[in-house]
Amino acid sequence: MRCGQGTRPKLPSKIFRQSSKRRTAHVRRLGSIGLYTLLSTISTLSHAAPLTSEAGGLPLLLALSVSALILMLLVRNQLLFDRLQKQLQESREQKHMLELLTENMTDVVWRVDKDHRITYICASVKRMLGYDPEELQGKHLSCLLHPDSAEFAHSLLQQMETEAKRGEYQGWADTTVELQQRHKSGETLWAEAVVRVFFNSEGEFDGAQGTTRDIGDRKQAEDAIRHLAFNDPLTHLPNRRLLGDRLNQALINCARHKETCAIFFLDLDNFKTINDNHGHEEGDVLLKEVAHRLRHHLRESDTIARFGGDEFVIISQFLGEEFGHAQASAERIGQKIVELFHEPFQVGGKPYQIHTSVGVALCDGQHGNSSELLHQADMAMYKAKVEGHNNIVIAPPH
Repeated sequence: MRCGQGTRPKLPSKIFRQSSKRRTAHVRRLGSIGLYTLLSTISTLSHAAPLTSEAGGLPLLLALSVSALILMLLVRNQLLFDRLQKQLQESREQKHMLELLTENMTDVVWRVDKDHRITYICASVKRMLGYDPEELQGKHLSCLLHPDSAEFAHSLLQQMETEAKRGEYQGWADTTVELQQRHKSGETLWAEAVVRVFFNSEGEFDGAQGTTRDIGDRKQAEDAIRHLAFNDPLTHLPNRRLLGDRLNQALINCARHKETCAIFFLDLDNFKTINDNHGHEEGDVLLKEVAHRLRHHLRESDTIARFGGDEFVIISQFLGEEFGHAQASAERIGQKIVELFHEPFQVGGKPYQIHTSVGVALCDGQHGNSSELLHQADMAMYKAKVEGHNNIVIAPPH
């Protein structure tokens, strides 16, 4: 339809035909004052410029079309901006929730880059190791490890890299290790690390992430269980089980180094009389005093074990290659053991005089096993008792 004189062209969009008040409300719902200003300007121009001909209306129609396109782009940009703002807010909330979670967890979450430098570590590291997270940013991971554990971790990583280069891993591998970590105060604590190690396409180390937790209480409990399994609960000396392991190792050392070792079997001569007359409590204290004196006066390399009751066994290694020299050394050690019992033991402020009979068996690691050697030493000890208390007998070589 042609536009006659004094008539105005129809606006190309429904929004332009709205009243000023409704148009304002609509655009403001989009959240853009700039769009409202643009529409107001276009509406003013359309009322202020009457069209006298079809040709004269073309510039205005073109302007209105371009303006409508710009309007649609602005509306789209506004919608995208609103969406990004919403996503940013959600991201902030998720980050806040993650911070709350990591701050209150006992485990430490961390990540390192391909150069082993810390790129992230959560706030719980303060509770575990005494560091603020900011102090550790960019630091080499080894600064948190005891030197022994740092060496172990380096060796483990080299092994995993070798396996990755053989194609055994597809980009990453998981491992769990126990390490000693260094607290900021300088103290050392045991920790368990659950780690995911990343590799590039060439199988080279490309970073790692994981969680670390303090296992000090667990290690302490394990040590206590191990101690109970291998040590006498009264004297804390090695028990029969640990004695057997130590004796087997001594025989291996003898054979390897062509040395001679000696096994001393001790029995307290008059302990039963003291135990019966003064009670088991004082008898137990006396046994602990005997163990203490033996530990204090014999070599640190010697193994002192409680075999049972009032019997003790001592393993002394590296007495010499030549049998005669080793036998002479064993006699000197046996005599020293006997002399340790010359001085009375103090129990509850009262002196107790006890003596010991000692049987000795020598071994070069080539003949006899641990059971046979213990039997030889035991038989020599009984012979020492028969020959008189406070005595030493060396079993004949086999």
